Amino acid sequence: MRRHCTFLLEKLSGLIFDPTMEVKVLRWDKPVAPEEDKIRLALIKEGYSVFKWADSAGTVYHPHHHSHHESIWILEGEIEFAIDQNRIRLKPGDRLFLPRGQRHAAIVPSAENCFYLIGEKD
Repeated sequence: MRRHCTFLLEKLSGLIFDPTMEVKVLRWDKPVAPEEDKIRLALIKEGYSVFKWADSAGTVYHPHHHSHHESIWILEGEIEFAIDQNRIRLKPGDRLFLPRGQRHAAIVPSAENCFYLIGEKD
């Protein structure tokens, strides 16, 4: 019974995973990183609101979650995400899907800045 109540509280507060989206990584396998305009257009066509973000070398994001779905598409540099017990390093062209409520942390592990587009949608 207690577990059921916890589930309901999480569901009501929007902290559970959305079954329509799952954590997924798409690796870029082409020799040249994708163009920012093309990525932005692809995200918009998928229904995301899009903005560009930049992190300085060494930036750390402590564990947190969002109330919306996110798609993160790397333009330059690298960023490493910690999701559950997994570490996922993203490089230019790589894309990460994070469902709403997915707890994650991140760090820019190299000496260079990281630039990426973030898509958000309900």
